[in-house]
Amino acid sequence: MDGTLKSIQEITTYQSTTGTDVKLYKMFYWSNGVPVEALLTEPSKAGKYPLLVNLHGGAPWRSSYSSFGYTAKTVAYLADASTVMLYPEYEGYMESSGTIHGIKTDTRDVVNAISVVAHAGWR
Repeated sequence: MDGTLKSIQEITTYQSTTGTDVKLYKMFYWSNGVPVEALLTEPSKAGKYPLLVNLHGGAPWRSSYSSFGYTAKTVAYLADASTVMLYPEYEGYMESSGTIHGIKTDTRDVVNAISVVAHAGWR
């Protein structure tokens, strides 16, 4: 179950600086048995593109930190029509379930997010 897509929704509220050449998604994927949030941009045109994984860091303590991470507005601004861009959250961040555990769990969350994108289960 970990590293698989739970849900995905295209966000049309924000336009990228490159216009309609980029699609913006909010997805939830399974990691450590809980749904974790990630934002993703992809070029609208079919093709092979490099993947950029953008990490926001993390809190040095174990608690819920719901306001720390990337927003759809920021991700839309940073979008690029020649790159797939992934902004994974970690357990306990933004709308992700679970609690903050530290770098080991954060790393697993990132690997699981990359796995979802690599398999592109929503396409």
